[in-house]
Amino acid sequence: MGQIVSAFATVHAPQLFVRPPSEVPEQMDADIAAMRLMGKDLDETKPDVIIVIGSDHLETFFLSAVPTFAVIAGDYSRAAFAGKDYKLKTHLPFAEDMLNKLVQAEFDITYSQDAVMGHSFAAVYEWIIADRTIPVVPIFINTYLPPLPTPRRCEKLGKEIAKVIASRPERVAIIASGGMSLSRHLEIPATRLRFRLLGHRATGAREHRSSVEPERRAVG
Repeated sequence: MGQIVSAFATVHAPQLFVRPPSEVPEQMDADIAAMRLMGKDLDETKPDVIIVIGSDHLETFFLSAVPTFAVIAGDYSRAAFAGKDYKLKTHLPFAEDMLNKLVQAEFDITYSQDAVMGHSFAAVYEWIIADRTIPVVPIFINTYLPPLPTPRRCEKLGKEIAKVIASRPERVAIIASGGMSLSRHLEIPATRLRFRLLGHRATGAREHRSSVEPERRAVG
């Protein structure tokens, strides 16, 4: 039976890549430091696969066709932003099984082998996964262009993804880029929930400490 061993919600602001002078450098540094600490949590929990849930800001999909939900299921997951390119190994058996089971659950999921994702995925690949070789399953959620999925539909999708995870043998980490609301519907036990947001750390409901001292102004 599959197991969710860790779950994160993270910022993905493009300012973290381009560092415009209008932003507070200390805040951006704190966000990046917090994401790197999430990477250390991956070292501790040792997942077999990482599900990355993110959105698009007209970088991959545009007015010609914008899927509501999409699973990237090629050999590799590619992302590009600010002159940087990423190519991470996809956990293809997991991605294909998820596609099949979500369709059986009456979700018309878009399937892509070669979509190049934008900065909401690039930030996770750059600062959380970094040089780790853990395979990924990217899931795109439309949060930008109408018509948007309803909260109830996102809730149902989250529950169906949890069922797919439970049906498989892998240890799974989930990273919601931008703090996507879908992730809270995955029914993750509190003892397995870990998050680092804007420099703060919590493990379940038992621990809370500041690992860095961020400014109060958020960038993502």
